[in-house]
Amino acid sequence: MSLLETIAVVLIFLAGLAFLVIRDWRWSLAALAVQYLGVFILVIGWLGLELAAIKLIAGWMATAILGATRPGTIAGDDRQAGALFKVFVYLLICLSMWAAVGGMLDWFPELLPFQGMSALILIGTGLFGMGIEKSPVRMVSGLLFFMSGFELVYAALEPSALVAGLLAAVALALALAGAYLSTGELPKLEEEESL
Repeated sequence: MSLLETIAVVLIFLAGLAFLVIRDWRWSLAALAVQYLGVFILVIGWLGLELAAIKLIAGWMATAILGATRPGTIAGDDRQAGALFKVFVYLLICLSMWAAVGGMLDWFPELLPFQGMSALILIGTGLFGMGIEKSPVRMVSGLLFFMSGFELVYAALEPSALVAGLLAAVALALALAGAYLSTGELPKLEEEESL
């Protein structure tokens, strides 16, 4: 494992921790952008610089779309309640994923151990983030974490330009849906339909 790949794994670990613990919308979106940088570094070997750059740019565009919504609608409550619990659960996620990476490598021998571990951490972070959040933007951010883990595994299995483009389009569509849901327009439409 090279120094750059080690930095990528550390970035992914810290981004997941920051996303779960920090409630400020700016920092959680910064964590999302940092994890896309880590995924970019890890998939360069499989996809090449051009296709890896597509993933990075699409991820940063999705982050920008989520950040373009009104700040008041993203933050929810800025309480730090449960931060210690979230750190504990995140460490449990990382430990369980570390234990599961051996079985994953049996299924996907193309993956290297640190890449499999990074993918499982992203998947676990995304699932936990989607499960505990109420804000549409934070739930979509959790879904994007999950998708990044999936993309990391899938890039090793199928290094295709078409798949990279389709996954980038899905990430952008999810970000647009999260931005739309966070504007509060959906309840207004339901009220108009009930009249």
